[in-house]
Amino acid sequence: MRERESYKELKVLTIENQQLTDKYLKLQNDLNVVSNSLKENQETFNARIEAKFSELDKAIKENNESKRKSEEALISNSSENKKEKAEDLILESMRSYADLGVDMDHWDNCDKEYTDRYRKGKVLLDQIYSLNKKYKISDQYSLFVDKQYGMMVPINRVCKS
Repeated sequence: MRERESYKELKVLTIENQQLTDKYLKLQNDLNVVSNSLKENQETFNARIEAKFSELDKAIKENNESKRKSEEALISNSSENKKEKAEDLILESMRSYADLGVDMDHWDNCDKEYTDRYRKGKVLLDQIYSLNKKYKISDQYSLFVDKQYGMMVPINRVCKS
């Protein structure tokens, strides 16, 4: 949601930036027209030049402000975007973990397929823990990982061939 709002704000700022650039180019063109009319009265000419420079300075300041706001929006959006992507990855990892159907309290080293799923589950839990810790997303995810690990006492039994 924030990403969409930031994207909309960025889009508006980009449009404003383009409008200011167009305004700047138009003012610059107007300035050139004024400069070419040197045959006019010197006093009138100087007054018009001064006005155009004032408009040009104002447009440059507005353009710089718009650029600064765009850059700030990009930086803010990037940080929030990373956190949202991390949370999406955590949720996807939780779904994948649930799909594995493993119990971290019990490791059956005799069942190769189960052992593979068990190891994948451990990797997913480690990923959930690391992302949550790095981006400080929610205590719920830490509790999920703690609950899944439980006692985590692997039982190494002798497998029958």
